[in-house]
Amino acid sequence: MKRLLVAAVVVVLLCGGVAALARAAAEPRPVDYVLRVTSSVPGTEVKFDAAILFKPADAPLQTFTRKTPYELHASGLAASGMFRAQGDVAIQVELVGTRAGKQQSRSTATGRAVVVGDNVVQNDAGYISTF
Repeated sequence: MKRLLVAAVVVVLLCGGVAALARAAAEPRPVDYVLRVTSSVPGTEVKFDAAILFKPADAPLQTFTRKTPYELHASGLAASGMFRAQGDVAIQVELVGTRAGKQQSRSTATGRAVVVGDNVVQNDAGYISTF
């Protein structure tokens, strides 16, 4: 009887450990993002407006005006941004996501207005649109 009780406890503990490992494996891990905004014309500085949001949900929406070249590093489960060039020169926007040094996603486009994003929670490989 004692052996049966010990065996039952071991099975319960093993099942709990396997369940915890499965939960940890199923939870998405954050990605390290690098966001770059450059001018479409090398050597030309472009002023642009931006609105950027990184998940987790409690992260604030960042809105700002900057000049190229611009680079931002952040970590999260998702990233989304809208960019609008001021003036006649377009901007190039690149969003690269890496995890443990391996590239997970890369999106790049050139335009006067660019929308870019990535969502590791839903396994989106990245998206980008220009206007």
